[in-house]
Amino acid sequence: MKIAHRSPLRASLALLAAGALGCAHAGALPAGMARRELRLSEGEEAPRVRIDYPRENEVDASLVARAIENVLPVLREWGSFSRSVTIRLYSDHAALEAAVGRYARPWMRAWARPEEIALQAPSSWGERLPGHRQLEELLLHELTHSLMYQLASKGDEWQRKRIPFWFREGMASVVAGQGYRRSSLPELSREAALRDGPLLGGTDTESRREMTLNYSLAHHAFAWLLELVGQERIQELLAELRRGQRFDAPFERATGLTPNGFDRAFRAWLVGETWR
Repeated sequence: MKIAHRSPLRASLALLAAGALGCAHAGALPAGMARRELRLSEGEEAPRVRIDYPRENEVDASLVARAIENVLPVLREWGSFSRSVTIRLYSDHAALEAAVGRYARPWMRAWARPEEIALQAPSSWGERLPGHRQLEELLLHELTHSLMYQLASKGDEWQRKRIPFWFREGMASVVAGQGYRRSSLPELSREAALRDGPLLGGTDTESRREMTLNYSLAHHAFAWLLELVGQERIQELLAELRRGQRFDAPFERATGLTPNGFDRAFRAWLVGETWR
């Protein structure tokens, strides 16, 4: 999936920092903090994306706001947010890790929940500011998480839906067009042939190598699922979760396979190289 590109990053900094996107009233924000807001759909009462940031990160907030504007059309293809989402900017990586309680992950740039995304300020990612594509891709991935959680639940019960890691991360990776970051199908085919047991049972809590493999399997499994059943049926699966179901039964109705059966079919698809 392609992401729209705008003019070169640095050429737009002056315009963005001047507040071309507008700045909302900060309300009860702590001293030294500011807020920007974007509507997620039409109407004064529509859910919003709120960007809360330290005032010294004004340029970061502007870049984030512009990136969100660019990716909203892709998100709208999958559904509508029912609640607002707050993106909290943290000035450096240590602050992000402390905020989400996940440590020793130098590659982590953000962490998403249904109504909140913790985001490391782009200016602290490295020696240079990230390009438009890199920032848009990350925000599309994280906002897809928030949208999926909202589509699948009315409140905090999303964690009880038992949505597997491969589905959560696969959907976010596919919607964000991150296949080029993942291991190739030939690589995964060779890996699958050497492994016993489920392929799709991994998480992001293992070694860096295993985590990379798990994200790659998740991406390609979701892409295959999308090819098999189509986007509309996946959206209906999420709607069933919102109506009170847990993951397994709606998944079986959508695919004709239990989650374990899908895992076995995915392995056969990989190892048999029918994807060729």
